Amino acid sequence: MITRALYSLLLLLLLLSVFSDEVFSQNGNKDEKKLNREAEEYFEDGDYNRALPLYLELYAAHPENPMYNFCLGVSYLALAPNRTKKISKERAIPYLEFSKQTLQLIDTEYYLGLAYHLNYQWDKAVIQYQDYLDALAMYEPYYLTPLLQKKEEFRRIERQIEMCHSGKLLMQDTTNIIFENLGSKVNSSYPDYAPAISADNEVLIFTSRRPPLNGKGKMDEDYLYYEDIFITYKKNGQWVDAIPISQNINTKKHNASIGFSADAQTLFVYEDGDIYMSELDGEMWTVPRKLGKAINTPAWETHITMTSAQNTIYFVSDRKGGYGGRDIYKAYRMKDGSWGRVENLGPTVNTPYDEDAPFIHPDERHLFFSSNGHNSMGGFDVFYTKLQEGKWSDPVNMGYPINTPGDDIYFTVSSNGKTGYLSTIREEGLGGKDIFIARMPDTGQVAVTVIRGWIKGMDNKALTAEFIVTDKNTNELIGRYRSNSVSGKYLLTLPPGRDYNVVIIADEYVRHSESISIPEQDRFYDLFQEIQLTHVTRQESDETDSVIGQQVVVRNAFFDIDSVVAVADRALKAVDEKELAYSYFLGDLEKSSPEERKVLSDEVEPIIGVGTKVAEYKPTIHVHITETATNDDLERYILGYDTVYATSIATSTKIDADKLAQADLKLEEAYYVSREMLESAEYNPEEYFTSKGLKEGVEELFKDDTTSEESGEGLVMNEVETITDETITESKQPDVAVAEVNITDLNNENSTLLLVYFDLGSSKLTSTSRADLDKLIALLKQNAAIAVGISGHTCNIGEAAYNIMLSKQRAQAVKSYIVEKDIAGNRLKEEGYGAARPMASNDTREGRKLNRRTEVQLFDAAGKPIDAEISFAERETDNNLAISEASVCKGVKDRVPIEPGVSFSSSVKRLYYFTRVTSSDTLQGKITHAWYYKDRKIDEISLSYTGPHWRTYSAKRIEDTWTGEWRVEAVTEKGQVIKSTSFTVE
Repeated sequence: MITRALYSLLLLLLLLSVFSDEVFSQNGNKDEKKLNREAEEYFEDGDYNRALPLYLELYAAHPENPMYNFCLGVSYLALAPNRTKKISKERAIPYLEFSKQTLQLIDTEYYLGLAYHLNYQWDKAVIQYQDYLDALAMYEPYYLTPLLQKKEEFRRIERQIEMCHSGKLLMQDTTNIIFENLGSKVNSSYPDYAPAISADNEVLIFTSRRPPLNGKGKMDEDYLYYEDIFITYKKNGQWVDAIPISQNINTKKHNASIGFSADAQTLFVYEDGDIYMSELDGEMWTVPRKLGKAINTPAWETHITMTSAQNTIYFVSDRKGGYGGRDIYKAYRMKDGSWGRVENLGPTVNTPYDEDAPFIHPDERHLFFSSNGHNSMGGFDVFYTKLQEGKWSDPVNMGYPINTPGDDIYFTVSSNGKTGYLSTIREEGLGGKDIFIARMPDTGQVAVTVIRGWIKGMDNKALTAEFIVTDKNTNELIGRYRSNSVSGKYLLTLPPGRDYNVVIIADEYVRHSESISIPEQDRFYDLFQEIQLTHVTRQESDETDSVIGQQVVVRNAFFDIDSVVAVADRALKAVDEKELAYSYFLGDLEKSSPEERKVLSDEVEPIIGVGTKVAEYKPTIHVHITETATNDDLERYILGYDTVYATSIATSTKIDADKLAQADLKLEEAYYVSREMLESAEYNPEEYFTSKGLKEGVEELFKDDTTSEESGEGLVMNEVETITDETITESKQPDVAVAEVNITDLNNENSTLLLVYFDLGSSKLTSTSRADLDKLIALLKQNAAIAVGISGHTCNIGEAAYNIMLSKQRAQAVKSYIVEKDIAGNRLKEEGYGAARPMASNDTREGRKLNRRTEVQLFDAAGKPIDAEISFAERETDNNLAISEASVCKGVKDRVPIEPGVSFSSSVKRLYYFTRVTSSDTLQGKITHAWYYKDRKIDEISLSYTGPHWRTYSAKRIEDTWTGEWRVEAVTEKGQVIKSTSFTVE
């Protein structure tokens, strides 16, 4: 809501200059004038993070200055709230109120209204917005504005007033929500957003602007790193450290997550206005591929969500034919697997404004989305609509505190409907947008059944299988699901009140079909089902068995869901705490080893006074104990999950044992428990059953916490070889056998031989740096007694810990390059100092550029520094070339520079760089003009010279928005910069 076109931008810049000149003409403080100029520069660039402390310093000296008050107010509005840094939207109000009283600037009227709006002062905001409209009508430059733009501005402010009225009404009926920041394992001090959760609440993916782990990320113009996608998993009920999802997905470009399948096997990615899809193939995410032309058009497609059955998608597009800006569309999966039959959701959901970030709940009846239309209280609010008799209901605003006067977007809901995940800016955040969990204790559970588990073969190894689910009564295809080829995990979500047929298909196994009845229910159920493929044998006359086929055995079992749900419903109605369910675990602990029993005892904590032997289970931990045929060895436990886990144990399979016996057939593995155990739950409705193999459960508990970067699956690391220096074999022979040099001081300026410069946030060597290092390597090969000290440094942008890491990576990059060229590693010592040792001021862009460096120093065998001038006097340069004239100009009339000033208006559209090349001994060659905008190289133009005083020109088109600092460098063929010219565009 901060970004907008300022009608009075020229007046604002003029007033900034006038007021600052007036102040500094009175006191003549040059340092203060410099401080003001730098603050103005950051403010005009929108870098409020750097502008704020400077304006606070200026305000402390001149609290009556109206422009300082105005700039402070706008900066506080633009920055993310941060309790530690004392940054909040509320702090903007007194500065803007003072500015309004003393400064005749129309923008003050608007920003003061916005400040009231963002601080829930609805009535004041309405009055102030109206004052802005009144002032706008009398504002002279406004008369010069095109009619359409006038109407758009009036409509925009009138919409802000409508939002204030909506906010006032919505605040009268707040929702009981408990917000919890997901913490530093998920969030960072950089923006983290677009969370998406799997249906089992175990996998979370999101987008982040944090620096990459290797320190080689690129920064965008907003001083934040390019977007990357991160993933995290639950371990013992807690999220583990988030990691980059995969190198196949995170590239050098922006990569943003925009959708996630319920089974966590499919990821949707946004890139350059189109939607791409990646699938989890075992442990590896595939390279994203673009969705078809029915989805991706020349317009922008920005977000997507897929039903749990994976047969329908809802996506966002601003294509022609919509109801406003961005609309939500629907598409169906065709028989060939492509997407088609695109439909707009219509005016009930879509508005003349923007809809975004849809999320279809696993029940496929609730669609959540964000919109700045409908009855939003400000910016984007979160809404939901419900599918009733084939039509979407009128959207409902989720209300405060999920929605605020700012932008609230990217909202997803857990399968049970009790928790939501959203990205938002709050004072308790770590910085920028953070991901929060919103616990909603007063909302009812969503009626949906999640069936998940493992499918394995006879060797107990994970199996790839396909689950085809159809409606038993209509034969409608509900969905196709696949298990993961490495883990064997699968997940199905089925709405209640329907009968289903499930066909299980696996290579080399006979198809298996089950009928599932999901009764009408008002509760969420998470059912665990283990499926194993087992042999069916014939008993021969010699009492040996021969395998005649294979059969799918469904343990714990699909076909008895009806009775399990009925028992669980009665149990839950009999207890006060809705989220508690009691469970028997069938167990024969005498068959377990002492080690296994210890693991089990460590995972359960006794609770006094409940049953004979009761333990509290931690969420997401499953200790499964083998079944017994009697009740004598039963152990009683209590489950404390957020959701209810219900599993049938009525029988192991639908195979009729009597018919098998008549045919001389038998199951290779008998797997069943008595129905009396299930019936006992009828008499004790607080209890119901679940069972699973003890061995597998213990194996799960022994899994190492180590996580694979590609998939996050647990890796067992039982034996890790400790590699010492003695075990390392050099692949290359060292140049000369030299004893390790004891270098103790890497801060001797006289010994600095070479400065290696780096781009912002990068540790990658440039071609110029490699050329200089090659000369150093030649020197080292000629002088075996010389050692090298390498010290990495950074500018002050970024956190201290990150800068230390980056500086070490820069030093290591130089060392690795030298070692690769056959220089012994024991002649080199590297260290990183972060931003602690600047060689120039970090207050300017030029200074920060010089500080992003690695210094290379020379030492003798005793570790004493060597004078760099003596050691490197013979290095090769392009001293025979020089630039006698250089200037930036508007044109090349008569090949003479015109107005070679240092400041230009962006309206000039094109600028030229003129250089006169002089050469003492060469009459021809090439020179390059490298154009930099805000320290980023945007163009290189190669020019030829064929005379001793040759004139060269290069031209660059200047866009209206390219305002700020520019630089052009003249570079020789050997990479030496022989002239640098700076200028500004306003």
